[in-house]
Parts: sequence; structure tokens; C-alpha cells
Amino acid sequence: MNENEDEEFRKIAIRADVTKSKSSPNRISTTKYSLLSWLPKSLWEQFRRVANVYFLLISILMLIGEYAPTLWQTPLDPYSTVVTLLFVLLVTSIKEGMEDLQRAKSDRFENNKEVTVISFSDDG
Repeated sequence: MNENEDEEFRKIAIRADVTKSKSSPNRISTTKYSLLSWLPKSLWEQFRRVANVYFLLISILMLIGEYAPTLWQTPLDPYSTVVTLLFVLLVTSIKEGMEDLQRAKSDRFENNKEVTVISFSDDG
């Protein structure tokens, strides 16, 4: 190394106005739903699964066969598949909602932890 390289220092600027910045708050949020968006988003997630779409289509075809017997007749009670599909959707939506509440609780715990703030200003 030569003499000029020894005298060069890397300068790091520390912003004194970090607390006054207009950035987003330093907060953790891992929740997927709000109270209003829970049901629509949950149903959207449910019908992204091929099995749920299949059972919905079968239920619709069975209901058409029940109320329009000239098209075709359904050998089973169409409400057996409709009720089963609704039960599966309801249970899964409630499970997802409870998991999201747990995530919100965990987020609140993490966001309310006591932290040490390091300040580089002269007034503390």
C-alpha cells in the first residue's frame, strides 16, 4: 500500500433527521385479511382449488337437473352436494380467519416489544 491509500478514509453519513423522515412506520404486519375482506378473499382462495370448483359445478348441474327435468334427471338429491360444499367452505374459511387472528395477535406482540433506540444527535 502506498501512503495515499493509508490516508483515505471511508466516510459514512449518519442522518440526524431519521425520526422526521416521511417513510412508512416500522411495523410488522403478516395478516392477510381485514374484517371486511375476510369472506371475499377467503372464498377467492377456496375456489382457486380445483376440487372446490369441481364440486360447485357438480352442484349446479344437479340443481339444474332437479328444477329442469326435461334437460336431465339427477339420481341424487342435489342438496347433498350443496350442503357438503358449503360446510367445507365454511369450516375452511373459519379456520383461515382464526389463523389470521393469531397472526394479528403475534404482530401486535412483536410491534409492542420494548426496544432500544440509538440516537446519534447531540441532545440525546
